[in-house]
Order: sequence, then C-alpha cells, then structure tokens
Amino acid sequence: MPNEKSWDFLLITQDGEIPCTGLLSFEKEGGVGYLLYIRADDLDEDGDTLIHAGRYDPAEEPIRLTPVETDQEYKALETLLHAAIRACQRPKPKSESVGDKQL
Repeated sequence: MPNEKSWDFLLITQDGEIPCTGLLSFEKEGGVGYLLYIRADDLDEDGDTLIHAGRYDPAEEPIRLTPVETDQEYKALETLLHAAIRACQRPKPKSESVGDKQL
C-alpha cells in the first residue's frame, strides 16, 4: 500500500468500479492495515467530501478492504487523520541565508 501524499486506485465492488483516492495508510502490529480514502464525487448533504476508512491484510494481494470493526479503531483513525491535517497546516520554517549558504 503506498505511503505517498495521495494516490488513485479503483475500488471494485459488486456494482462495479469506483474511482478513489487514498489519503493515508498505515500498518499496525499484528498484521492489520488501515486505509483512509475518498471516493470520486462522494459528498455529504452539505457538499463536503466524505472520508472512508477500511481495514486490509498487508500480506494479501490484491488488497481487499473490509469494514473497520470497533469504535476504538474509528477513534484511533480519527485521531490520526486530525494529526495529519494539523501537520499539513503548519507553516514551513523559513530558511535564512548568509552569503551563498542557506541555514
């Protein structure tokens, strides 16, 4: 599973293929992986993009997403998502330069 900033993939369901964008993936000890992703054009009633979560087995190819099972897992994923958002919103440190050298 990629750990890039984001990546596109197709979610294959009984109803067909759904274009998606992966936002964040990570693996937990014990061989469980988690994926936060958005589906193309999937908005709530206010027009906000819905973020979906799924579990996967990192050893399984192709990856098969299954539902997140517990409230504890959802809470951990929500905390991780908020931390990632905060990290993206932090201002980048300005570098200072002296002569031709950048500090």
